[in-house]
Amino acid sequence: MKKGVKAARGNILVFLDGDGSHSPSCIPRMIKELKKYDVVLATLSLNKKTKDLQLKLLYSIYIPIMRKYFGLFGLKLKGDPLTEFRVMKKETWERLRLKSNDFLIETEMNFKILKLGLKIKEINIPIVRRAGGIFKSKLLKQPDQWIKIFNYGIKFAKDEKIKKQIKNLKKKLLKKLLNFQI
Repeated sequence: MKKGVKAARGNILVFLDGDGSHSPSCIPRMIKELKKYDVVLATLSLNKKTKDLQLKLLYSIYIPIMRKYFGLFGLKLKGDPLTEFRVMKKETWERLRLKSNDFLIETEMNFKILKLGLKIKEINIPIVRRAGGIFKSKLLKQPDQWIKIFNYGIKFAKDEKIKKQIKNLKKKLLKKLLNFQI
């Protein structure tokens, strides 16, 4: 993401996965929403129909836990809070001053958006079959990144009850992902 921003010549930044799981047809609508919002997220929704039942099963485990995790901090979304499909202006990106260089970057971005009080718009999009299949997904291949994501929230939280809830969510998600089978 950082390399893309450095190379970008325009003021509007669009981020999306290269695995085909996000439809670029949503981009004009997302850009239009930048008139009222600082960041626009195109989130995968479990309510939308999909032909990829494996991916829907995986997301039915992951999305509710991550929604609850970010909901503890006030980020209330209907879909995937860690979506890579995001649109913002370059000056918004610069305000975030992101340090992460891996899967953690969307988590850091969400927390900094909350901290800065930026306005977010969510657009729900359907789950689409990803290139490479489900087992190439970072969701399954990188459990160490999940530990980083939850630990970031523990550091961010000031309330001990929230820290305890995060630790429980971390255990729950890791257990489910490590035992995930189709």
